[in-house]
Amino acid sequence: MQQTEVPLRRAYFIFVIVGVALFIAATDATTVVVALPKIADDLDAQVGWIGWIVSGYQFSQTIALPIAGKLSDTLGRKRLFLWSVGLFIFSALGAALAPNIYVLIVCRVFQGIGAGGFMPSATGIVGDSFGLGKRATMVGLFSSILPLGGIAGPNIGGAIADHASWRWIFVVNAPLGLLALVMAVWLIPKGKASGVARRIDVRGSAILAAAALSFMYGMTAWANNPDNLAHPSVWLFFVLAIVFTVLLVRHGLRTADPIMDPRLLRQKPFIAVNAFSFVQGCILFGTFAFTPYFMKAAYDLSGTDVGIVLTPRFGVTAACAIFASLMLLRLGYRALLVGGGLCIVVGNIAFAVGDYGFAPMVMLTVLMTITGAGVGLINPALSNAALDLEPSKLAAITGQRGMFRALGAAFAISIASVLLSTFSSEVDGLKVHFIVMSLLFLVSLPLVLWIPEVAKGQRKGKAAQASP
Repeated sequence: MQQTEVPLRRAYFIFVIVGVALFIAATDATTVVVALPKIADDLDAQVGWIGWIVSGYQFSQTIALPIAGKLSDTLGRKRLFLWSVGLFIFSALGAALAPNIYVLIVCRVFQGIGAGGFMPSATGIVGDSFGLGKRATMVGLFSSILPLGGIAGPNIGGAIADHASWRWIFVVNAPLGLLALVMAVWLIPKGKASGVARRIDVRGSAILAAAALSFMYGMTAWANNPDNLAHPSVWLFFVLAIVFTVLLVRHGLRTADPIMDPRLLRQKPFIAVNAFSFVQGCILFGTFAFTPYFMKAAYDLSGTDVGIVLTPRFGVTAACAIFASLMLLRLGYRALLVGGGLCIVVGNIAFAVGDYGFAPMVMLTVLMTITGAGVGLINPALSNAALDLEPSKLAAITGQRGMFRALGAAFAISIASVLLSTFSSEVDGLKVHFIVMSLLFLVSLPLVLWIPEVAKGQRKGKAAQASP
């Protein structure tokens, strides 16, 4: 896919349109999280299946992301973006009408496919619309939209959970999504396809789906039957997950263009970026999905109270993401990744081990704000660190990194479901989950040493050219 020349004013309009779609996805994710306790009660669902409302979304997004990365280059970013956003919106409407937990999970799976489809194409559209001089900054600012959606999400979800049916959570964004869809048809240029039909690794995608699904279902069977771990239904799916993983590795080594590029996966910088993305998914999505659940169980906070506690977190995340985007060339990736990681670990562990009964909303807000600052510092740095390794494969790299992040989220959510069922106290189970995920993230921080400081190198090169 060749870069599409776009006038600067139109490029900014395109950024807004694509950003609206991302905003809707971010809002939808956080509103659902706040309403999980009410959904569980209303649909009378077992705790193991409740996790699938989030992990089913992450699972389908996992499969869609790398495929979408290739389709974006082959079919054109605009076409893929439009179809993906449309699928996301109509799946949300289906979720609003779901009669039981199983239909709701299926609709969430299709929502994940839609989100996985438009994420690489959206990043590609932004990257193509701006020249090299503005690309890093605009891609970084694009990352800051996620926390902006997070600011609105908890408050909308909390208000709906307290005063109306949770089904309205999936309806409120539909008008805005349809407006973005219409504007995208009008303003986003078609672009120039590569002219080469890139092979879609259907077999590899199916094997990857089978491996992830087997593991997740095994964890669900364990969560729903914590006292019967020896039951064949649990271990059978774990064994299948291992078998499918081995087959996936074997398939990747024998296929010309597999779902995951072996050349990228074998290089240290890409290993570091993908591994860091995996633990990022664990600590961010895997713990955040149960943060409102923990607040309600430990401190008896209402949905509205949870929304109030989470709002400053996303505001600080957005501010720090903008700061990190503007300071990438000066500070480099490593400083931002380590600094942000330490903020997340400290805030998460303090959130888990503390007893803040004397002023819960104040203390929880402070801790959530600290973790939000860490997220804001990490997101732009990690996004640009991946893209700068090989800019010619922008969409494919975005899809691959997003796939590892989604796998981390699905893994952590499955672990949390098991802990909730295993411990006699839900609060104790979630405390262990937060601590374990935080320690996993902490031990992964040295991986940043494998990520080259491309941004700082560009700055030094420009300084050297200006010096004469």
